[in-house]
Amino acid sequence: GHLGTGGAGTGGAAGAGGASGSLVLNTPTKDLSGVNLSWTATPANAFATYRIHRNSTVINILQGGTAVKYSDQTITLGTSYSYQIGGVTAGGAEVLSNTQTIVAGVYIDVGSQIERMKIDPKRPYLYGVDKVNNSLHFIDLNTNTVDKTIYVGSTPVDLDINLEGTTLYVANFGSTEIAMVDLTTQALAGSIFVDTTVGTWSGNPYRLVCTAGDTLVYTSNDQWQDVKLVDATTGTSLSYAGSIYAPALAASPDGTIVYAGGTDGLNDLTRFNIVNNMLQSVDGSQSAGASPVIASRDGQYVFASTQKLLAKNLMTVLGTFSEPILAVNNDGSLAVGSGHIFDGTTFAVKRITPLSTSTMAMSADGTTLYLYDTTSSRIYVASLQ
Repeated sequence: GHLGTGGAGTGGAAGAGGASGSLVLNTPTKDLSGVNLSWTATPANAFATYRIHRNSTVINILQGGTAVKYSDQTITLGTSYSYQIGGVTAGGAEVLSNTQTIVAGVYIDVGSQIERMKIDPKRPYLYGVDKVNNSLHFIDLNTNTVDKTIYVGSTPVDLDINLEGTTLYVANFGSTEIAMVDLTTQALAGSIFVDTTVGTWSGNPYRLVCTAGDTLVYTSNDQWQDVKLVDATTGTSLSYAGSIYAPALAASPDGTIVYAGGTDGLNDLTRFNIVNNMLQSVDGSQSAGASPVIASRDGQYVFASTQKLLAKNLMTVLGTFSEPILAVNNDGSLAVGSGHIFDGTTFAVKRITPLSTSTMAMSADGTTLYLYDTTSSRIYVASLQ
């Protein structure tokens, strides 16, 4: 780094005040929480306080003059920051360190489009569908690299893992095909073709969730839609129900319940129980928009758009967030929107989401957030702790 503006000059002024000191800012490092700074003061007791300058603005003042490191956790991922440390003497003169610049954020370079992402709860992998290139990315979370990319079909837009954790299903919106991917071999295991003419409304698979007993539920995208239950091994239609506007889907952890949320403000969130391979509409909530829909993994709550509801009684709205929720942890105590991270119990904002995006996934243990950035084709990795 070079000397900060007036670095030497201010040092001289401090000298005139009876104390002379210098500051060197080391090369910054970054981790999942932010940017880490460390510096050396000569002599060690030269300064009473330290001022942290970021992009020419003071973002914090450290009292006592003994600290020689600082972690900046108020960063935006992918943004370049310039740092300087200002040492303030007992006489009030400030000595500026050299400037160091770093781009914040640990990331996985995908180098291609990602439409939706899914975390593997059993393996250290993240899967992403790329509708532009008709492919599926296997992302190794131990190395933060794209391990493998395979062709899965025409315009893949959604994905889910079966209850056994052995097969990933991919909805190919460009056809009537749902691809099956073997997660052990990471290869295409085959496809099922669904009869889109079954029911009142037709349309290719656009949203899907895996359900109990080797079944899956899919729906399409164009206006009013049925929720359709099919055999996940053959594609045979088993049952259909509902008339929901461009529905979003979520399944309960045991795969016996499907939640479908529409976008039209009419009976927006519906709970379907699956009994003997039949979809039964049992419960609903009338709210303005219920997309996206997420079921917490403990089976207690459903998050639909901005609302948190009781999973077993959708008429009970527990509270409302200031933006739609895109990811939640296991018990729903932490909820993430494209702009903010919330306390899922009090609905209060905890902090800003470190990268504004609608394409995200949370690790199974709720400690890490994966955020896809469309402009750079990177997935940024952020700590939630």
